Order: sequence, then C-alpha cells, then structure tokens
Amino acid sequence: MSQDAGKDRNSAAGYVYDFVLERELRQATRPSIAAVRRQREDDYHRDRSPAAWRPQRASSKANATPLPSARHMATQDRTQAARKKTPGPAAAKPASESTLYVQSVEKAMKVLMAFDGSKRQLSLSEICALTQLDLSAGQRFTFTLTALGYLNKESESRKYELSPRLLDFTYHYLASSDVVNRAAPFLQQLSQMTEEVCNLTVLDGPDIVFVQRIVSRNVLHPNVIVGTRLPAYCTAPGLALLSTLPEAGVSSFSVQ
Repeated sequence: MSQDAGKDRNSAAGYVYDFVLERELRQATRPSIAAVRRQREDDYHRDRSPAAWRPQRASSKANATPLPSARHMATQDRTQAARKKTPGPAAAKPASESTLYVQSVEKAMKVLMAFDGSKRQLSLSEICALTQLDLSAGQRFTFTLTALGYLNKESESRKYELSPRLLDFTYHYLASSDVVNRAAPFLQQLSQMTEEVCNLTVLDGPDIVFVQRIVSRNVLHPNVIVGTRLPAYCTAPGLALLSTLPEAGVSSFSVQ
C-alpha cells in the first residue's frame, strides 16, 4: 500500500511539474501587452503614411498597378456624394395639386360652363348633376353668381340662365387683343374684295376659337359666331395653325 501511494504521489507531482513548465513556456513565448501595442501602432502609422499612397516607380514590377493618390480618392468621394444628393428629374405635377390652386374658383367656373348652349335655362338640380356638386354647394354658388350679376333667376320657374354681363369678358378680350386689332382692317378689305366670309381664329389647346368674323352675303355657316370652338384637326384654319407648331406640340394634342 505504501509503495502504491508513493507512485501516485510521484505521478501527481509530475503532472503538476509538467503543467507549470508548460505555462512558463507559454508566457515566455507570448508577446507582452506593451509589445503588441507597439506593433499595432507601427502598423497603423505605416498604413496611413504618405509613402503608402505614392505610385510605384518604373523600376518596380511591370504588372504592378500604381495606387491612387489621396487627392484623387478624395475627388472621387466628393463626386459620388454629389451624384447621390443630386435629385433626378421630377415629374411635373398637375396644377390642381398646387397649394396655390383655389378649388372654389374652379367650382364657380363649372357652374358657368354648365350652360353650354344646349339648354337656355337650368334648374338647381340640373346644375348640380352637370357639375357633380352637392345640393348645398350648388345653391351657394348659384346664389353668389346671381348676386354678382352673372346669372339670372326666374321667379316662376326658379331656373337659372346666363346674364348679358358675361359679354363684358368678350368685349375686354377683343378690345385688348393686339392680334384682333391688327387683323381687323385686313379682314374688312379681304371680305370686300372676295365678297366672302372672313374669319380670324386662334389656337386654344386642341381647338380653334373664332375671335372675329366678317360676314358677307354668301354665308355658308350662319351658326358660326364669335366664340365658336371647333376641333383644330378637322378644320382648315386649325390645320394651318397646327402646321406651324413643332412635332412635340402636335403630338401632345393627339394624346389628349
């Protein structure tokens, strides 16, 4: 028993000795914290030194690619940042989505445009159906336009009709239009020479509008008066006006 105990004691001591020896060897071969820190600082300064960014000389290997300079890399970074910040072409928003757009004015104009000539008089319910306004809003707009003198209301039928005051806009346009004032004497002379009807039309979107008309004895279309609007693509003056536009302008009308 004593011999076995001695063997166990010797083997345990041997294990302890081997463990201590191995730990001392590891500590001896492991670099110190100060040495590791110095090595990291040297690597950091070597990587950030100007010499690291210098292009290689001609005496270096033929297939070696020179490193870019710091100024070149900074210029590329600024260019890429500017490209990211530069917004692309924004799509044009319709005018109705602008904060300056007044929808009340649009609704009032819809009430006036409801009188398109097909009917001389319209009731309040008919006006609301044509303008897609509710009865309360339609009543307010018709009352305001009647108070301003642009609508007349019959007391018996309680229907509305346009008033002659709207012709003030026509008079102001014809009196202030430079085109109408310059073309008037030539239209008069041409009508006397040819004894035919002479018209002055202007292009308004995809339509033409008759702004002046000199009538003669040979009247082909007596229903055409000042203010008549016709599609430009199917009339002689409309085709003449469309021929002066660029191709992009004519294409926009065809899309509409």
